Amino acid sequence: MGTIRGGYLNRFENDLNTLQKNKTNFQVVSSGLTRKIIFNQKEENSKRLYFGHQKSDILPGVHMVNAVRRNIDNYIKSGKPIPELKYRPKLVLYNFAQIENAINKNPRDLTNAIDINACYFKTAYNLGFITEDLYKKGWSKRKENKLGLLASVGSLNKHETIETYKNGKLKSTDTNWEYKNKYSPFYWAIINKVAEVMMEIANALGDNFYMWLTDCVYVDREYKKVATDILDKYGYDYKSFYIEFTALKPKQLDWFDYKSNEEKYINHNILLNYTKDYTPFIINKYNKYGFEK
Repeated sequence: MGTIRGGYLNRFENDLNTLQKNKTNFQVVSSGLTRKIIFNQKEENSKRLYFGHQKSDILPGVHMVNAVRRNIDNYIKSGKPIPELKYRPKLVLYNFAQIENAINKNPRDLTNAIDINACYFKTAYNLGFITEDLYKKGWSKRKENKLGLLASVGSLNKHETIETYKNGKLKSTDTNWEYKNKYSPFYWAIINKVAEVMMEIANALGDNFYMWLTDCVYVDREYKKVATDILDKYGYDYKSFYIEFTALKPKQLDWFDYKSNEEKYINHNILLNYTKDYTPFIINKYNKYGFEK
């Protein structure tokens, strides 16, 4: 099936209205800022692709999305084991008692933030989901294509909605479970592996652990090596900088980031508090319709 670039989303709306007026049979596949119009006839240029509102919406390195997907297609075809879906861990963890101690110190100590470079893309490679060739291509331009590398993993868990039009009228709306069930296990395998690293660092540091936010761990400066030794063990590349916790409110944590030279905050969840017994690996029931709530 051939694909032509249809333009931005405003053009999509115009084309959709025209097709409806002309009483055409077609499908619309929607996901995020992407729309595809697919016609019933099996001829060249029978699929139109629309993306974003303007040129700046196109992420640098977005070509890695399809490249990673093709690698996973080949992984599946090779007969290698498909990851089993058990857990849906959150990659956010706080040690509120330790953060509060840091805020109450006078003068306050600086905290080390260790930011993992291309964390999820690297993890996909570590797990064997992408080839060394693709990994090297992505890694060589990891700075300029940072968002594209992130999207290449995030898109594995995307939701596609399929709208079917008959004679220009909307007849049904469905979720593309075939896509989701094919790629989502790989997304969650990557997230689970990062969660394992998160917990290994948190357990090794104990009271000297402050927090973990997606791909960045915050630790006491004198215990930085404990965290980096674990990251080194898994082959992660990282950079570090200083932050200073400034306020812990009932639903918000504030700090000053000395790398960007600006105040930052996050709306925290009190349930994501680190203790010796804490685990993000809580079994979720999963069927073809996704995780049950």
